[in-house]
Amino acid sequence: MRDANSASCPDESAVRAAVAARLGYDPFVAYATSTMFAEIWRDGQVYRARIRLVDSKDVTRGARELVQPGERCSDIVDTMALTMSIAIDPLSLATPPTPRLQPEPSKPADPEPTGELPQPIVQNQERMPADTRPPRTPEPDPVDTSAVHLEGAVGPTAWIGSAPDPTLGIIANGLVRWRDVSALVEGRADLPASRALPEATARTSLIVGTLGACGHASAFFACATSSLGGLHAEARGITAPRDSTTLHAAAGGRAGLVLALSTRLSVRAQIDGVFVLTPHRLAVDGQTVYTLPSVAAGTAILAAWRFF
Repeated sequence: MRDANSASCPDESAVRAAVAARLGYDPFVAYATSTMFAEIWRDGQVYRARIRLVDSKDVTRGARELVQPGERCSDIVDTMALTMSIAIDPLSLATPPTPRLQPEPSKPADPEPTGELPQPIVQNQERMPADTRPPRTPEPDPVDTSAVHLEGAVGPTAWIGSAPDPTLGIIANGLVRWRDVSALVEGRADLPASRALPEATARTSLIVGTLGACGHASAFFACATSSLGGLHAEARGITAPRDSTTLHAAAGGRAGLVLALSTRLSVRAQIDGVFVLTPHRLAVDGQTVYTLPSVAAGTAILAAWRFF
């Protein structure tokens, strides 16, 4: 392809002929696994040429830009032919080029002196590999960690120490992240858990909200958390069953790992450890039948979606 300032440059057929002369055969066919693009344009006192090799998946396999000083654009054809021949067939460098047919001159003329091809000024030193190398798999676009973005996540959780027996629940949270820090808002609801005691059956359920501040390093993260909610307790199997709800407060930490499935979808695995700041005991007729531990631990697997 030529611009308006390089209309006097050799056209496509001339470049193809020069490449065929160097290789000894015409490598250009209508149907091929790779495509060679060549551009020529005038830039001040020099001519420039850009050559790209693109495979069938539209992935650029190599590129090179050439610069040829002087007023004659035709001087750059041999340099382009050499570069394109090496990209198509690296072994062609060891084979002397086939002389190109020249039109008969109107009168005898002295042959032009032969010598080494002019050495181009190479601006892009990227090596153009042979076409036998398998194409690289395009990588997903990287996430821009310099901007503020919002994530939402939901998933199941399991806890011990927050009820008479291990219990399951569900977590939903939102996270606002900027660079390597984030703020967390979360809600958690535990399913009822019960334990049979000599005096009665104790049953509890828990609903809490959590605030957290987190730091991120690659795929890992750690948070400081504080929680506040309500613990509902029941006593069954006695003459006068009772239930009540009391304040539940806890503080602790969280550590986890993020597995990115795409630029927006990811999976989080996390573990929590908290100290219960409001000790709880279950009493029947004024007698303590069970005391909840002052330390609780939990784990969760969440599916997370990045909104922006």
